[in-house]
Formats: sequence, C-alpha cells, structure tokens
Amino acid sequence: MKKKNFIASEHSTSPINIAGGPNSDGANIHFNYPESMLFDLAITSTINGSVLTASVSQLNEEKAFVAINNETYELRQLHVHAPSEHTIDNLRHTLEWHFVHQTEDGHYTVIGVFMEKDNSTTAPYQTLFDVLATSNEGSCTLAPRTLIPEKTTGWHYNGTLTTPPYDPVQWVVMQTITTIAESDLQLLLQAMGQA
Repeated sequence: MKKKNFIASEHSTSPINIAGGPNSDGANIHFNYPESMLFDLAITSTINGSVLTASVSQLNEEKAFVAINNETYELRQLHVHAPSEHTIDNLRHTLEWHFVHQTEDGHYTVIGVFMEKDNSTTAPYQTLFDVLATSNEGSCTLAPRTLIPEKTTGWHYNGTLTTPPYDPVQWVVMQTITTIAESDLQLLLQAMGQA
C-alpha cells in the first residue's frame, strides 16, 4: 500500500514526527551560497542539551542566502543535535543538522539534514570534524552548499524553533541522509558532553 504524502497542519510546534512520503520536491528552493565561508565553532548549551554550533563569521566578504517560494533568507549558523529532534515514521536518526536562515525582518527558515552512522563521514563535513579533533572552539572554512544534499526532496512544513523563544519557522527537512564514521561521532559526542 502506497503511503500518503506528509501533510502538516497549518502550524505545528517543532520538532514533530513526520509520517509518510515527502511533500516537497525541492523545486522551490534556490541556493545562493559562496563556494566557501569561514565559520566560528563553539559548543553551546540549550534546554535540549549541548550542541555544536558553527556561526557564519563576520570576516566573510560574501553572505549566503537561500530563496524559498521567492522569499530570501540569510544563512546565520548551523548546529547539530544528537540524536535527531525530528523523527521520520517514529524513527530517530543519529544526528540532525539545522541550517538556520533569517530574513532582515526576523523570519526564520531552517533546513534539517539527518546523519546516520556508516563506514565513513560524508566528505564535506570532514573539515569540521578535523578542527573538532584539536579544539571544541575555533574557526574553519566550509563549503556550505555541499553540506546540504544536492537532491532537496523532503518535507516542508510551518513550525517553530525547537528552543526558546519558539518563534515561527518555515521548516525544510531533507530526505537524503548524510553519514558519519564512528570515530567522528564519538569525537562529536565527547565535545558535547554525551560520551
């Protein structure tokens, strides 16, 4: 029996359990990211535990933007939750990256990317883990577009930030799953105080 596509309510409190197939083919998502950007790494505390955060450095000459349904949002930071906050058909993934974007007037869109344990780490993430191996804080240069799966099919719904102040968010959760090696996972968990 074919699963019905996921249909979100008009506004949901995030994170949610997503049931059924993707409801977005990604055609309305357009990236305008520089080839590389400098990010500042730090371990930050939230009500849901510690997370690794990579904030867009003020030293960058170019900004990164994503346009969704003709509205443009600037990339502010990315961070990772262990385990994932969203679930798919009640399945919780090993990690979930959140790429946080914001308009000039304060509206958010967040792109979620899942990560699962495998034999190797998805290559564009390796630089981040290499820096983490020497320090929990510092700077690294990343190619931000390569961190998000090229195929942008996934789930699109209106929800909230998952931490205070729980502002409204347009969520895009990607179906394609990236991977992390056991050694990198343990490094991350240790930095976040979970190992």
